Amino acid sequence: MLSTVLLVVFLTYGMGESIVENFPSPNTNHNRIMAFVLNFNFNHIDPLLLILNEYVSMCEGGWYPTVVLHTTLNWTSTMHRYFRQRTYCYRIGASIILRVDVHDSSVGTGLAMKHKDILQQEINNHDFFVYHEDDIIFKYSHLVGYLNETKTLHDLNPENELHSSVIGFLRYRRELRPEIQSDYQEKDIFEQEYLEERPDIRPACIKNEPYLLLTGASFLRVCFGPSLHYRGPYDFYSLCYSCTGNTHQAIWAFTRGQLLYLQTKCKFLEQAKPSRCNSGTSIFIFPLLLIKLFLSFNREFMSSFLVFEHKRGHCGMKKYIPGARFTTFGIWHCKYSVCMYSFLLYR
Repeated sequence: MLSTVLLVVFLTYGMGESIVENFPSPNTNHNRIMAFVLNFNFNHIDPLLLILNEYVSMCEGGWYPTVVLHTTLNWTSTMHRYFRQRTYCYRIGASIILRVDVHDSSVGTGLAMKHKDILQQEINNHDFFVYHEDDIIFKYSHLVGYLNETKTLHDLNPENELHSSVIGFLRYRRELRPEIQSDYQEKDIFEQEYLEERPDIRPACIKNEPYLLLTGASFLRVCFGPSLHYRGPYDFYSLCYSCTGNTHQAIWAFTRGQLLYLQTKCKFLEQAKPSRCNSGTSIFIFPLLLIKLFLSFNREFMSSFLVFEHKRGHCGMKKYIPGARFTTFGIWHCKYSVCMYSFLLYR
C-alpha cells in the first residue's frame, strides 16, 4: 500500500506536473539528493569511502545529499563518529546526512529490495534519487552529466522522449598491470580498463543528435563456450556475467519527476523483488557438459533489469548514452586490489 503522502503526490503529478518541472539544480530549492547505497558489510570499505567523498563534493557544490546505507552491521559509536568526520561539508558547516538502515544478515541479496520502502516515504522530500552498490563509484561528474543530458533529451523531443528513454551508464573495471602487481616500476599507465558488461551497442539519432543505444536481454541467457573472463570449468558466475547483451549497470538514477512517471508506467516504487520469470534459466554448453542453472538475481533486477527489460511488468525504458560524451557515463566498478591502490593514491 502506498502512503497517503505518496498518493497525494501522484494526484498532483496526474493533474499536469511535467517530468522536468522543478528540475534538480544546485543552490536552489530543488537541490535535495537521496542516495541509497547497498552496503552488506565492510568488505567494500575502500570504495565506500571513495563514494562518500563524492557526496561530500556534491554538498560543497551546492547540493544537499542524504546517504542511506543499507547494511547488516550494527555500527558502533566509533564508526558513527568516524564517518561523521569523513563526511564534513564546509559549505553547510556540518557533515552530510548519513542514515544506517540495518537488517539481519539472513536477508541475503534481498537487502537490495529494502530501499523501496524508504523511497516511497521520501519521494516528496527530495529532488534527485540514486541507488547503487557500494563498489560502484557514482561521481559528482555523473550527477552533473546525467541532469544535463536528461534535460537535453527532453528538449530534443518535449512531447514524449522522457516517457520512453533514460540516460544510462556502462560499467567498467580496472586491473593493475601484471608487472605493477609483482614489482613496482615507474610507468605512465598503471591500470588497464575493460568493459565489465557488454550490452549490444547500436548507433542512434534523436533529432540528428548522435547517441548510443544500449540494448539486450538480462544476462541470464544462453552462453556458448568459454567467455572473455572465463577462469575454469566451474566458474559459472563469471561466464554468466560475461555474456553479451547484458544491460546490468548496478545503479539507477532518476529525478523525482522521472520516478513519479515510472510509477504510473510500471509501478517502479512498489516493485521490490523479481518475479519467477525474472529468475530465469541459464544454460552453459561446453564439450561433454550441459548444466542448467536456476538463479534469482535480486541486485541486478533492482538496479537495471526492472528499468530496461521489455517484459510484462517491467518499465521497458530505452537506455541511451550521448555519443559525443560516451566516457562521461562510464561508471567504475571498483574492485579488490585496484580499488585499494586508487584509494591510497587519491583519498
